Amino acid sequence: MARSGQAVGAKQDAAFVGCSVTFAVVVLAAIVAAVVVVGQWLWGRLTADDPPPFKWEEVVRVTSAPASFDDGVRPKDRERPHDENEPFGMNDVKDAIHDDFYPKLGNKSAEVAIDCGGATLEQFQFECIASHNDLKVPYSVRISNLRRTPQYILEPGSGQSYTGLATWEQEVTPKVSPLFRDAVHLRLWNQAHHDEDNPGTDLACDPMPEISLLAPGTVTNYRCHFKGEFGEWATYRVSLNAHGEASIQLDYDDEAR
Repeated sequence: MARSGQAVGAKQDAAFVGCSVTFAVVVLAAIVAAVVVVGQWLWGRLTADDPPPFKWEEVVRVTSAPASFDDGVRPKDRERPHDENEPFGMNDVKDAIHDDFYPKLGNKSAEVAIDCGGATLEQFQFECIASHNDLKVPYSVRISNLRRTPQYILEPGSGQSYTGLATWEQEVTPKVSPLFRDAVHLRLWNQAHHDEDNPGTDLACDPMPEISLLAPGTVTNYRCHFKGEFGEWATYRVSLNAHGEASIQLDYDDEAR
């Protein structure tokens, strides 16, 4: 009888083990299935296109890099000719204005004129106008620490005549700077294509004037957008940086629109 009871117990233990293994397999399969479902959901979220944060009929598509604006222009690409009849030191002032204004035009062949209205260093503060075609930008000029090293020559009939040398510090500041629409579109294009293997798509910007004159540091209400690798949208706010150059910065405001 004892052997019979042991046999029955062994069968029960085997049955229990079998049930436990089956249950574990079922639980594991359920976990795997849940992980797969969650993974598919997450992948679907990542790869699904987000709706654009704008209406297509209210924006301008940017389908190529604008050829009319060159952001590689440097001041020495076109040196300013000096006028020998300029008052002492004014060629240096105008050179500084030229070196700030000319690269912002995005055109190596652009001709720049600068008019300071006959100002001299001794006025210490005055205004000059830099112009290209119909575009005119006023510059504020401040002269400080003007020091002369006197040198005299004797001219017949007129006594001593001052020739001398001088040193000074100058600060030229644009009161406004041009914001070119093509410069903004180029900034967006370059940002969207910084990763050549996964460029952004569906580039678009708010409509804006061809040229606006704004104070350096101005943050505008214009926005630009493009769609990233996983269908997510990036929004950029258009501005002029502190140097008066076109700039786009990520806009993290979810309620921008």
